Amino acid sequence: MDSYNEQMNWMRLSTPDGLLFSIFSAEEIRKLSVVKIITPLSFDSLSHPLPGGLYDPAMGPLTATGVCTTCGMMQMKCNGHFGHIDLPVPVLNPLYHKPVAALLKMACLNCARILIPHAAKCLLIGQCTLLHRGYLVEAQEMENVFMDLVKASTWDRAQSDVECFEAATKINDFVTSVCSEKEHAIKEWKGEADLRNAFIRNANSKLFKGHVCPYCKMQTVKISTVKNCILIPTKLNVAGKFRGKKSKNKDPIGDIAPANFSFLMPAECKELLTRLFEMDGEFIKALLPVLVQAQTKNPIDSLFMEVVPVTPIATRPTNVVDGKMLEHPSNCIYQTILNDCLVLRTLMLLVEKTEGDETEAVNQLNTTVSLSKERCDIVEQLRGKSNSEKFQYAWQELQKNVDSLMDVDTPRGKVLTGIGLKQILEKKEGIIRMNMMGKRVNFAARTVITPDPNLNIDEIGVPEAFAKKLSYPVPVTYFNVKDLRKMVINGPFLHPGANYIENEDGTVIKLDGGDLLQREGLAKKLLTPSDKKGIKIVHRHVINGDVLLFNRQPTLHKPSIMAHRARVLKGEKTFRMHYANCKSYNADFDGDEMNAHMPQNEVARSEGYNLVSVSKQYLVPKDGTPLSGLIQDHVVSGVRLTMRGQLFTREEYMQLCFQGLSSVVGNIKCLPPCMIKPVQLWSGKQIVSTSSSGGGELLCGILDKMHYGATPYSLVHCMHELYGSEVAAKLLSAFSKLFTAFLQTEGFTLGVEDILVVKDADSERREIIDKVRSAGDELAAKSLNLESHTNLRQSLSDAHRKDKNFLSLLDHTYKVALDKFTNEINKSCLPRGLHKKFPANDLQLMVESGAKGSTVNTMQISCLLGQIELEGRRPPLMISGRSLPSFPPFDTSPRSGGFVDGRFMTGIPPQEFFFHCMAGREGLIDTAVKTSRSGYLQRCLVKHLEGLSVKYDLTVRDSDGSVIQFLYGEDGLEVNKCQFINEKQLPFLACNVEALLVGNIAEELKAGSDLKKIERLRKKLKKWRNSNLSARSKCSPFSLYSQEALESVKPSNKFNRKTGRSKVVDKIVKNWYETDPETKARFQKMTLREPDTLVSKLQPDRHFGSVSEKLDAMMNDYLKSVGRENEAEILEEVVHLKAISALANPGEPVGLLAAQSIGEPSTQMTLNTFHFAGRGEMNVTLGIPRLREILMVASKNIKTPSMEIPFRPNLHKLYTNDIHAVAESYGIEAANKVIVKEVQEVFKVYGITVDPRHLSLVADYMTFDGVYRPLNRVGMEGGSSPLQQMSFEAATGERTITLPNYPTTKGGFINSVYS
Repeated sequence: MDSYNEQMNWMRLSTPDGLLFSIFSAEEIRKLSVVKIITPLSFDSLSHPLPGGLYDPAMGPLTATGVCTTCGMMQMKCNGHFGHIDLPVPVLNPLYHKPVAALLKMACLNCARILIPHAAKCLLIGQCTLLHRGYLVEAQEMENVFMDLVKASTWDRAQSDVECFEAATKINDFVTSVCSEKEHAIKEWKGEADLRNAFIRNANSKLFKGHVCPYCKMQTVKISTVKNCILIPTKLNVAGKFRGKKSKNKDPIGDIAPANFSFLMPAECKELLTRLFEMDGEFIKALLPVLVQAQTKNPIDSLFMEVVPVTPIATRPTNVVDGKMLEHPSNCIYQTILNDCLVLRTLMLLVEKTEGDETEAVNQLNTTVSLSKERCDIVEQLRGKSNSEKFQYAWQELQKNVDSLMDVDTPRGKVLTGIGLKQILEKKEGIIRMNMMGKRVNFAARTVITPDPNLNIDEIGVPEAFAKKLSYPVPVTYFNVKDLRKMVINGPFLHPGANYIENEDGTVIKLDGGDLLQREGLAKKLLTPSDKKGIKIVHRHVINGDVLLFNRQPTLHKPSIMAHRARVLKGEKTFRMHYANCKSYNADFDGDEMNAHMPQNEVARSEGYNLVSVSKQYLVPKDGTPLSGLIQDHVVSGVRLTMRGQLFTREEYMQLCFQGLSSVVGNIKCLPPCMIKPVQLWSGKQIVSTSSSGGGELLCGILDKMHYGATPYSLVHCMHELYGSEVAAKLLSAFSKLFTAFLQTEGFTLGVEDILVVKDADSERREIIDKVRSAGDELAAKSLNLESHTNLRQSLSDAHRKDKNFLSLLDHTYKVALDKFTNEINKSCLPRGLHKKFPANDLQLMVESGAKGSTVNTMQISCLLGQIELEGRRPPLMISGRSLPSFPPFDTSPRSGGFVDGRFMTGIPPQEFFFHCMAGREGLIDTAVKTSRSGYLQRCLVKHLEGLSVKYDLTVRDSDGSVIQFLYGEDGLEVNKCQFINEKQLPFLACNVEALLVGNIAEELKAGSDLKKIERLRKKLKKWRNSNLSARSKCSPFSLYSQEALESVKPSNKFNRKTGRSKVVDKIVKNWYETDPETKARFQKMTLREPDTLVSKLQPDRHFGSVSEKLDAMMNDYLKSVGRENEAEILEEVVHLKAISALANPGEPVGLLAAQSIGEPSTQMTLNTFHFAGRGEMNVTLGIPRLREILMVASKNIKTPSMEIPFRPNLHKLYTNDIHAVAESYGIEAANKVIVKEVQEVFKVYGITVDPRHLSLVADYMTFDGVYRPLNRVGMEGGSSPLQQMSFEAATGERTITLPNYPTTKGGFINSVYS
C-alpha cells in the first residue's frame, strides 16, 4: 500500500511531456480483457445480459443500479473494462492497409527484397534519424551531400555488397558526427510528418522500374489495390498454405477472382512482410515507425490482429424506445465479427477433413463433430463453389468487418447499420465536438433582450424568475450565517432565497417552499457541528452584484461573451441590456435572444469581475479600437445638450447632475453659473463638465459621437488610457444617464418638414431629371460609336449578340454619365435646398452628429434613388432584350436600365420599386451565403491557431513548443495596450505625465534594471547604424563563397525540381559542405556581424528601458521637433513605462485572437468580385473568396492573378498577388510579407482595419517550415497533434495516429542493415 501511495504521489508531481500512440499486441489485449466474448447474442429471453455476450456484466454495469462483477462498483464510479474476441485467422490491422500495400509494391515477392538502391535506403534511414533528433537542416541537406553516392548506386549484383557497405559507412559517419556536435532534445516538432513523407517520396522515386528483379532475375509482380484489398496476378491456394498442406481440390482458388487476379490474404501478406523485414528491417522501420517500439518477437505481428478488443459497456450504452431495449450501433459490427468467426471455424474443420467428395466430407464431419443443421445451412448459403472458396470469401468478409470497427464504408443508398471509431470521433456529431469541446451546461438561462438606458453599461437586468432558478453555492461561515439563514427561511419562492442545502457529506436537501417549519429548522442548524468533516453549503438565489457571463451567438470574437453585474428586476420577463454593448455583441432589439451563465465558484467569479468584465473589454483585439460607446438617441441628446444657447436654472442643473452621477456616493463638486444677471443660469457644457467629475471643464465646442461613441482616441478612450477601464465605464454610464434625463425633458422627433425641399431646388431637380430621361439615345450611340440615333435598338441587339462583353462597356458608359446627373441633383437639394436647415433640421442633425443614418439615406428620401446595381452592374437583360416585361427590347432609356429618378418622399413607380427590391434581395441572399462561408473560414483559422500563445520568454509557440515568433508581432506589444504609443499620440502622453507616472513605479523599475548596460548597448547599435559597416553585415560566408565560386563554374539553365535550385547552385552547396574548416574561417572573417538589437539581448519585461529602436527613434524625433530636450528624462520614463506595461502577457492566446480578428470582420464582407471601371472582362477577386484563396486553400491557380510591372529603373519593385510565384522567385520570407499585404488589401476595400500583428502571426504560421501551407485539413496533416486533427473535421489515418518516438540510441543507427 505504501508503494502504491508513493507511486501516486510521484504521478501527481510529474508533468506529462506528450502523448504517445501505439498498438496493443494480442497478448496485451488478452491481459487487458476481463472476459472472452463467444456469442453474438447479448440478452436472454428475459432481457438479462448473457455471460460471454457483448453486455457481459464483467465489462461494467448496464444500468444505473447494476454492479460491475469485476470491480464491484456501480455505474457512476465504474469506468468499464475491456473484453476480447479471439479470431480464428489473422487479419490486417485496419490502420495499415495503405502502408502495407505501398511497401509490397516496392518489393519483389519472389526474393523478398526492397527494389530501391542500397544508398537510397541508407540515405532515408539517416534522414529519418536526424529528423527525429531535431536536425532539420542537416536532414534536408543530406540529399545534396550524398547526391553522387545515390546516383552512383548500381543494380549490378556483384557490386551491391561493396556499395551497401560504403554507403552505410559514409552516411553513418555523417549522422554520428552531426549528433555528437550538437545536443538536441528528442522531441516531435511541427512539420516532421510532412518532411518524413517528402524523404520517403524521394526514396520511392528511385524504385526499380524494370520487369525482371535485379536480385533474383525473376519476373516482378505488379500489385494493385481495390478498397483495401491487395490483388496480385497469380493463383493462390490460401487455405492450403494456411494449413501448411497442399490443397487436393481440382479447382484452384485463384480461378475465383475475375481478370486472373487473386486476393492476397492476410496470412500470406504477413509471411511476405516477415521475409521483407528480415532483409530490410531498418528501412521498413523508417517507413513504419510504429515497428520501432513493437513489443512482439516479430515486429510485423503488430501490423496484424489475432484478437479484437471489445470496448467497455460504458462506451456502448443501450437505449430504451417504446419499452424495447435497443443495443448500441457498434454492437452490430461485433456481432457480425462473431458470426464470421463461427463460420470460419466451421469451414476450417471442413477444409481440414475434406477427402475426395465434399458432400461426403460434410456427412462424415456431421457424424464425428455433430455439426448443427443451422451451421450446415449457413455453410451451404455462403458464396463460393467449394469449401476452400467459401473459406477465402469468409476470410475477406471478416477482414471487412474488422475494418468497420475503424471506419464503416457504407455504399450510397444503403442504411448505416453500425458505426466505427471514425464515425464516433469525427464531425459535428462526434464525441470530440459534441461532448468534449462543447456541451450543454446547467446554471444557464436564455430569453429575449430589451434595452434599458437606466442600467450601468456593465450591468444586466435579470428577471426575478431567472434569479430564483439560478443559484450559487456559498459555504456557511460565522461571517455570513445571518444572511444565509434569512435566505433559507425565504426558501425557493421568495427572493432573495435559497434552493438547496448541501451537507458535509455531499448529500443535498431540497428546500420545500411550502414548509416554513422545515426551512426554519434547517436555518438554525447551518452552523451545528457534525461528526463528518466538511462544511455546509447553501445554494442561494442570484442577487444584485453577482457576476453573470452574458453571450450572444454566434460567438465570433472575445467580446461576444462578457461578464456583467446582475440587477434583479421584479415583474420583468426579458433580459435588460444597455445600448452601449450592442456593438460588442452585434446585437439589436428586434427579437434577439441571449444566454446568461452563472459561475459556480469563487475563482470563476474573480475571473468574471477582473478579466471578463465589460469594462475590461472596452477595446476590441482586432485593431485596438473602442467597442463600447453611446449610440443613436444618446448622441443626439449629447449634441443638443452641449450646443450654444442651452441654459438651465439651478434646479434643472442640479437635477441633471444628480441623474448623471446617481451612483456617486458623497459630495458633488458644482460649478459656478455661467450667467449671473438677470438670473443665474448654467450651460449644458457645465452639466457635462460636472458629470465627468474629472476636474476639467468643457469651455467650447460640441460633444458628439467622436467624443463618447465607439471612436478611437475619443474622450472616453483617453480616460481609459489614463485612468483605467473602470473609470471609462463609469464615465460612459454617467453620460448615458445624463443624456437620457435631458432627452426626457427636451424631446426629439423627426417630421415631414425635415425632408421637404424648397420650390427653387425642386424645379432645378426636375430640369436635371428631364435631361436624364432624354440622354439614353445619346449614351447608347456613344457606346456603339455611332453618330446617328436611328435603329439604335437593332444596333444594340446586334452588338450584344456578337460581343458578349458589349453590355459591360454599355453599363460603364451609362454609369459614368448618370453619376454626373445624380451629383447635380444632390447638390441642388442637399443641404441648401432643404426647407429646414441644419441644425434646426432634425434629420440632418442625426446624420451630421453620427447618431443614425448617412447622407445616402437623406439623398434617397429627398433627391433620388439613383442607379440600382446588381453585382456591380446594371440589372441584366432577359433573353428577349428586356430588363422588365414593361420595357421595349433593348430600350435605351436610363429608367429601363435601373436608374431610379424618383424619391421616397414622393414615391416611386412599380418598375423602379421592382428594381429596388432586386437589389434588396441580392443583399439577403449574399448575407445568407456568406454566413456559412465566413463561419467555416473562421473555424479553419481557429483550429490551426488555437495552440499559439505567448510564453514566459515572450516567444510565441505552438502547443508542441515550436517557435512561431521570437517576439509577438516583432515588438512584443499587445494590440489593446499600445494604441497610444505612436507619433501622433506622443503629445497626449507628454501632456498627461502626472496621470501616467503614479507613485514611484518608474523608480522601482529602474532600480531593478541595469541602465548603464542598456545605454551602452543602445549607443553601440546606433553607432553601427550610422557607420558604413552595416552594408557588409548583409553578406554571409556562404554568399561570399558563392560569388567566388560562380566565376569558376559554367552557367547552366537546368533546374532541380525537388530543391528548386539550379544545377550550378546545387553543386556550389555540395562543395561548401565539403570545404575544409580553414577556408570557411577565411570567409567568416570577411563578414561583419551586426550587433544584436536591444530587445534580443535584454528581455523587455525584465529590463526597464529595453525598447525597440523604432520606439526610441520616434521619441527622440518628437523631442527635437518640439524643442523639449530638457523634458527628455520624464517623457522617456513615460514611454518606457507604457512600453513595458503594453507587453503581451505570458499565456495570452494570441493565435485565437488572430483567428477571431480575421474571421469576425469577414462576416461584413460580400462574396462579389470587384469590377474595374470600363473593363467588364477584368475583375479582381475580393472578399471571402479571396480570403479563402490566401488562407484556406493557398491556391497555386488563383482566379484573378495580377502583376504590377514598374518602369525599368524600378524593376526591383516588381509585385504580384500570386504568393506561390513570389515564394518560388524571391523566397518564403517575401511570400510571408505578400500574405500580410494581400489580406490587408482585401480588408481595405471594405474599410476594415486589422492590426498587422495578427496578420504577421498568421503568415508566420503558414510559412513556418519554409513552405506556404493552407489553413485547412491538408495543412493540418503535417501537424504534430493527432488530437488537434481529430477535433477539426475527420479522424486521421495511420500516418499520424501511429507515429511513436524513435528510441534513443547511442550506437550506430544502421547497425544491421545488411549482414
